[in-house]
Amino acid sequence: MRNSKGQFMKGYIQPAAKLIENGQKLALGYKWTEEQKKKNLNLFEEGYTPWNKGNKVSDKQKDKLRKAWILRKTKGLGIPWNKGKKRPEMSGEKHFAWKGGKYDRDRKIDMGRAKYRKWRKAVLERDGNVCVLCGSDIDLNVDHIRPYANYPKLRYNLNNGRVLCVVCHKLTGTYGKKEAKWQGA
Repeated sequence: MRNSKGQFMKGYIQPAAKLIENGQKLALGYKWTEEQKKKNLNLFEEGYTPWNKGNKVSDKQKDKLRKAWILRKTKGLGIPWNKGKKRPEMSGEKHFAWKGGKYDRDRKIDMGRAKYRKWRKAVLERDGNVCVLCGSDIDLNVDHIRPYANYPKLRYNLNNGRVLCVVCHKLTGTYGKKEAKWQGA
């Protein structure tokens, strides 16, 4: 839309319906006819060159660009302030997910092994595929009574396993991140 002086008004977007009424087509997904290509755009003509092709950058402009690049590299401009910086207030024992220096990767690998699957299946069969606390048979987990991370010798011991539903499992002292702090009897 134009104002009284014939200038385009800032922020006004012409609706698609008006464009079509005026005989103009929307550019998105529209195929140009040869007539329109010749009439409206010289972009499609063979030998068309962009406005800035062949323009030389002056020595003064090259110096400005070079200085800006050197500043960026030497002063660290453009590099995040915290790149490579340690955060001692959030590392090691102070981190919320600290598990006493133990890493879960071994557990995830073990859960895919035949020995773990065999142990899990044996515990499920022994407890009759029901939660030992509430008797539910929905959303069952096989829980280590003594934590997996703290007692590596008891990991595959049948007496260290029990079947719990998800609700009962979350109420135990060994569920999730609580396991590293669990003292046990």
